[in-house]
Amino acid sequence: MKECLDSIVAQFNDSEVRDNVEVVVSDNASLDKTRELAEEYCRKFNNIKYFRNNENIGFDLNVASVVEKASGEYCWYMGDDDVIGNQSLRFIIDFLKKHGVAVFTVKTAPLKELSVFARVKIPGNAAIFLNSPNEFLERGYCLGIFSVLGFRRDLWLPALDKNDFTNDWLYYEVVLKIIPSAKSGFAYFNHPMVFTLQNDSDRVKNGGELFLWISLIKMFEKMKEFGYDRKITNKAIKDHAGSLPLMMCRAKGHDLDCSWGNLSLLYKEFYKSPVYLRLYLFLAVFISFIPNKMIKIIRDVRKKIYAQ
Repeated sequence: MKECLDSIVAQFNDSEVRDNVEVVVSDNASLDKTRELAEEYCRKFNNIKYFRNNENIGFDLNVASVVEKASGEYCWYMGDDDVIGNQSLRFIIDFLKKHGVAVFTVKTAPLKELSVFARVKIPGNAAIFLNSPNEFLERGYCLGIFSVLGFRRDLWLPALDKNDFTNDWLYYEVVLKIIPSAKSGFAYFNHPMVFTLQNDSDRVKNGGELFLWISLIKMFEKMKEFGYDRKITNKAIKDHAGSLPLMMCRAKGHDLDCSWGNLSLLYKEFYKSPVYLRLYLFLAVFISFIPNKMIKIIRDVRKKIYAQ
């Protein structure tokens, strides 16, 4: 979290940024030193607020909590292990003052490509402005990556339903609900503004990524009711489902236990699906019987080949 906060406060030297940015930290009852670190920044900067949950309320409800506790016109999710490129906050502030878009998204890059405090000149044509919700999705400008999504808070809060959301995807689902009925357009910033550590070890261990993937399929199904063109939602489902065999390989490469329980979960999700989706299910089940050790050997050999 320190690197993330440092990348933000480094931009407070610009009074325009300092006066227009509020940082809200929601500590989900962590057992590390999050509290001590956050309170240190709060003492230095009066525009940083820290809140701690008495118990772990889960990722989804913690996201809802942090947006509810914010007070700004716009909110921008930020993972605690990601950093914001210098000058990015000023660029976005200036843009939003001129164009009151409903949702904005940003391009990401691996953190190794840029040090936290590097000076990067953002080109004037970095913003792509669109009015069509379907085109915004079809061009791939609204991916479900946590730290790329920004939105008007007054549109997000009414769209939130804490009793009906897709597990692990509330943050994305609410934004996708906003887009079809928004009347103020959307923006994608095509110059890297968020830099990620790409540390997904917790997410992928024991095949966790596979179950996130299954949840995302459920959310794409719900999108049909949000008001998008059915061609867009059907394409999203088809493209996503096509990666099922790869996701099974990745899961087994991270020690997924291919028990009958896990296989039955896949079956329940896809047995009523169109034929092409059931084909992916068949391939995934076939891969599930390949020993994890063999999958790891193939993966490591492939990495060596591509590294040459």
